[in-house]
Amino acid sequence: MSIDKSDIKQMFFDRLNSFLVNQSEENLSDIYSLGRQALNSGFGLLELLEIYHETTESRDFNISESQQKHLKIALSFLTECLAPYEMKQQGYEEMIKSLKDQNNQLKKEVEQRKQVENELKESKNHFQQLVENVLDIITILDPDGTIRFLSPSVKKVLGYSPEELQEVQVLDLIREKDRKQVRNKLQEVSEKPGNEISVRFEIKHKKGQYRCLESSAKNAVNALGKPGIIVNSRDVSERVKAFEKLEASREQLRKAQKIGMLGSWEWDIVKGDLNWSGELCDIYGIPEEEKPRTYKDFLDMMPDKDRDRMIRIIRDEYIKKDSFEFEHRIELPDGRKKLLLVRGDVIQNDEGKPVKMIGTGQDITRMKETERKLREYSDQLRQLSRKNEQVRENERIRISRKLHDELGQTLSLLKVDLFILQQKLDSDDKTAIQKEYVVEELKKSIKHVETTIKTVQTISRELRPLILDDFGLSEAICWQLDKFESHSGITTTFQNNTDPDQHLGEEETTAVFRILQESLTNILRHANASKVDVELQEKKGRLVLKVKDDGIGIRWDQLKNSKSLGILGMRERCALLGGDISFVDQDGKGTTVILTIPFEKEEVSDG
Repeated sequence: MSIDKSDIKQMFFDRLNSFLVNQSEENLSDIYSLGRQALNSGFGLLELLEIYHETTESRDFNISESQQKHLKIALSFLTECLAPYEMKQQGYEEMIKSLKDQNNQLKKEVEQRKQVENELKESKNHFQQLVENVLDIITILDPDGTIRFLSPSVKKVLGYSPEELQEVQVLDLIREKDRKQVRNKLQEVSEKPGNEISVRFEIKHKKGQYRCLESSAKNAVNALGKPGIIVNSRDVSERVKAFEKLEASREQLRKAQKIGMLGSWEWDIVKGDLNWSGELCDIYGIPEEEKPRTYKDFLDMMPDKDRDRMIRIIRDEYIKKDSFEFEHRIELPDGRKKLLLVRGDVIQNDEGKPVKMIGTGQDITRMKETERKLREYSDQLRQLSRKNEQVRENERIRISRKLHDELGQTLSLLKVDLFILQQKLDSDDKTAIQKEYVVEELKKSIKHVETTIKTVQTISRELRPLILDDFGLSEAICWQLDKFESHSGITTTFQNNTDPDQHLGEEETTAVFRILQESLTNILRHANASKVDVELQEKKGRLVLKVKDDGIGIRWDQLKNSKSLGILGMRERCALLGGDISFVDQDGKGTTVILTIPFEKEEVSDG
């Protein structure tokens, strides 16, 4: 039998009213039983409690004042009966509230999870786009180097599709010279999770050429707990080529600066930083780590006497804001001094204010020394030219006098004798005495002619010994030494192990002979020697002439003296032949002149 809410409520009311009239506790028991029956009939606990409360709070009871007491008893009973249900209901309410709170929290978590999922999805899509479109190659390797994954960018960089390199051993693709390095790096990163390495190597392109990759790798563990090496590789081939070209240019610049003894510098006026090239450090004789870093450092390394001048020059150029050039002397840490040519330019900003100076410093010490030597050499050549002209003029005078005094007188006597002889022959007197006279005059004339011939031969030999042309250099040297010994009384020796005339032309032969003559003249004038040793030999395709005396030697200042025109003339003759000449002092016990000239080159015919 079904019971609705109104029936239960009416029965509760009737039983409660009966209790108030009869004060029978059975009526209260009936009310409790009715509640149990309602619950068993499918009423909910909330509905039953609601009926109880509505019945007890009803104002339809017509009770006397004495019945009020019994109503309180009934209410107390009902309260005790309903207490477990109300407590249970409170528990339900608290549980429902807790469930509602949990449900709200769960909704929030679900919303957050959906948001995170959306962000993860976006991040995954973004990462996928990066992996697919970035030029870097993403690779996952097994610890042994087997390729497990490759990003699509490998196609753009190396020409392979990812599938072509799947399960391939990465070391097989790497250039042989780099394999050991990469193998060691692979072992290093594989030792434990978290290890990271970086390496540069060359790897083979599908077309056969090699590309240079720069890779960083990390040992990571995947979701299944398996180790794997994640590698990010970038193609740096063009960068490496550009760097190599830059280094080659820098090396060329360094070599050019070294050859030209030219260093560069740059001064940032605003920051105060000063930068020198390596060659400029070499010019100043200091290592690069000790080079000045600021303008003040540069001034501090200068001598006091030069510092004020340098400050004044830099200040003036700063004001002029223009290119500049000046020379200044520096003193190296080892005490040597150099002369530098400084060139520079002032860099201005958009407002016209100087912000930087750049320039070069060139070691012109040798150049200045060369210029000085050239000037001295030029002066010496002028003096030598004047001396040669004077020698030629003196020779002309000597020859003129000799022709006049000796040859002229002899020819005049010969002329007189021939004139007298002519007169005798023209006369009618042909006696025997006259014939004898003619014969005697002819004999005198013959002697005059012989004397004239000898004089001409002497002059000819003094101008150029005929023996040099007729018998060669060796015989000419012997003849000259014999003449020198007989004239000076100085003992001479000559050693010869070559035939110079087979290798030397007329010009070279004459030069060697004249240098020998000049050496003997210097010995006679200055050496105070008692013996001269001359040696002629062939050595490594060159002719070597040594003239050694046992005199007082020659001093360094004498060799460098611009007035030593004899020595200068010898040097000039030697230089014209592409040879070399040296003067060696034997510690005051004599001098050795060593002449070395190359043999004349043989001409090669076109055939």
